[in-house]
Amino acid sequence: MMSDVFPERPKAAVTLTPASRNIFRDESVTLRCEIPEGRNTDWDYSWYLKRDSNSHVASSQEYRISSAADGDSGEYTCRGRQRGTTQSSETSDGIRLTESGRTLWS
Repeated sequence: MMSDVFPERPKAAVTLTPASRNIFRDESVTLRCEIPEGRNTDWDYSWYLKRDSNSHVASSQEYRISSAADGDSGEYTCRGRQRGTTQSSETSDGIRLTESGRTLWS
C-alpha cells in the first residue's frame, strides 16, 4: 500500500531503561529501538554491536542485557525495516557500552 511508504527515511532512535547511563556489572539494562513520528507500527528491528566490526545481535524492538559483563561492551545501534516494503530507517546513533571500574555504561 503506497500510503504506508514514507518519502524520506525516518531515523531510528535508541532509548535506555533504566534511563541512567551509569549501569554497573551484573545489572540489567533494556535498549529499545524507536521509529519517530508515530511510525512504530509494522516494523521489524535489528540490533548491531560494533567492536572490531558490526555484528548482528538481535531481531526485536527491545534488546535486553540481563547481567551486564565485559562481553557486552561496544557500541549498539538499531534500525527498522517496514514490513511488506523495502522501506528501511536510517541507523540510529550509537550508544556505547564501556567498562570503567565497575561502571559499564557511561
